[in-house]
Amino acid sequence: FPALMSRPMALRQVRRIARRYLNGNVRRVGTSVLLEIPRSITVGVAAGDTGCAFYEATLRELLRLLVGTTGSVEHTRCEGRGEGSCEWRADWRGADNAQARAA
Repeated sequence: FPALMSRPMALRQVRRIARRYLNGNVRRVGTSVLLEIPRSITVGVAAGDTGCAFYEATLRELLRLLVGTTGSVEHTRCEGRGEGSCEWRADWRGADNAQARAA
């Protein structure tokens, strides 16, 4: 499917999976997808924000499986650093650039 059709379908699936398995919320902001975890189960299990790598890897893999590839995933807020909740931003523009190079 072209991105115009596949992205909204993938976003619905990511939202559903995040809500069910990660107790998180996913929303789209411009060309980015934001995953927010209000209460991380991995906070404090490792030094620094290493425990948060679980959620980052989950978001990256979900987007890779549903869209075919993903751009960068950035940990923008961390409960472990006292910022309230954990949040990750995935850039889909990187996915478009990777697909264009492959074509």
